[in-house]
Amino acid sequence: MRRLEARPPNIEGKGEVTQRELVQDALRMFPDRIIVGEVRGGEAFDMLQAMNSGHLGSMTTGHANDAQGMARRLVSMVQMAEDIDMPYSVAVDLVANGIDLIVHIVREKTGRRRIDHVVEVVGPVRGPDGASYDVELNPLWKYVQGKGFVWVAEEMRADHLERLRDKGGWRPPAGLRPLRPGGEVA
Repeated sequence: MRRLEARPPNIEGKGEVTQRELVQDALRMFPDRIIVGEVRGGEAFDMLQAMNSGHLGSMTTGHANDAQGMARRLVSMVQMAEDIDMPYSVAVDLVANGIDLIVHIVREKTGRRRIDHVVEVVGPVRGPDGASYDVELNPLWKYVQGKGFVWVAEEMRADHLERLRDKGGWRPPAGLRPLRPGGEVA
C-alpha cells in the first residue's frame, strides 16, 4: 500500500502537488485499488478513468444531498478537468460506466453519521437522439425510521449481482431478479 498526499504551493508558489497529478501517478504504479479521499473538481475525471480501466474496488468520497445529486455533481466535476473540453453526454457516460454503487451518508442532528441509502448505477439515460443526459440509479437499500436499514430493490444489474455474490460472498435476498444490460430482466 502506498499513500500519496496533495499539497498546496509554498509561499513562492512552487511545490504544489494536486490530487489530479496524484491519481495519474497512482495509475502508473499498477495498483489493485485506488482510493481518493475526496473529489471536488477535475480529479474526478482521472478517478473515473481509473475506474473505467479495470481497477475494481476503487472508491472516492464527495459531497451531495443524495445519491442522484452525487452522480450529477460527478458529471459536473468531470467537465471541470483542465485541458479537457468534454461534452456533457460523454461525461455522463463516463460516470455511468465507471461507478457501480453510491453509498449516501447523512449526519443526524446528534452529529452521528449513518448510511441513508445505497444505490447501484444502472447506466446512462439516453434521449431520443441517443445522447446521454442523466445517470440512472436503482435503489438497493434505504434507512427507514424505526426499521433501520432495509432492502428495497426488486432488480439488480446482473454483473453487479455476480461480482457481489461471487467475489464478495454476499447473498442476495430471495426473489431478487438480475437485470441484464439494456433493461431486460433475466
